[in-house]
Amino acid sequence: MASRRVTRKWEVFAGRNRFWCDGRLMTAPHPGLKYCFTCKMFRPPRASHCSLCDNCVDRFDHHCPWVGNCVGRRNYRYFYAFVVSLSFLAVWVLACAAAHLALEARGAGLAAALRAAPASALAAAVCFLAVWSVLGLAGFHTYLASTDQTTNEDIKGAFSRRRGADNPYSRGSACANCWHVLCGPTPPSLLDRRAPLRPDLPPPFAAVVLLPPASASAVTPAAPRSHPSHPSPRRP
Repeated sequence: MASRRVTRKWEVFAGRNRFWCDGRLMTAPHPGLKYCFTCKMFRPPRASHCSLCDNCVDRFDHHCPWVGNCVGRRNYRYFYAFVVSLSFLAVWVLACAAAHLALEARGAGLAAALRAAPASALAAAVCFLAVWSVLGLAGFHTYLASTDQTTNEDIKGAFSRRRGADNPYSRGSACANCWHVLCGPTPPSLLDRRAPLRPDLPPPFAAVVLLPPASASAVTPAAPRSHPSHPSPRRP
């Protein structure tokens, strides 16, 4: 009599994991490791390589040309504060310039007010054109902070409902997400750029780093020596 086949739990598992070797091994739906061939390192989750800065950025949000830097894990809160404060400043300047023009236009008309206060008219026009984009950017990043997403993840739709993928980094509420993203502890720098240079660097790298720029360009790494146990073949 043939034995009845036993159904294992991994065969009816409700998640999206993949199982191998009769359930002995479990991997994610995408088992590949995120390896950066430019930086020669395995990227942590939510990290991405910036082609402009030419390095990997932890919790990569986007590269902002207006601040001239990448926005990531350690400086996102400062970028958000900059955008929000800039939106408040644009609204304040627009309100003050419009109030000044309104006071100048009493009894004299708008044309006389524009001739009397051209600076206020110019400030009001510039702020009126810029306030919509700045307010929209501040609102968009408020949405990202409340859902604990990055611009890169939102554009790619990493946690969209159409894909059926929930955000594993969300803490369940907008307040908790904003507190963690904007007010949570700042992790230490992975570069530690102000630390003293270590003396145990490899010789070619140490020579390029320690020498002045004029002489560093003339330094080339030595050619690899052939191992004595494997002599090069002779030509006939």
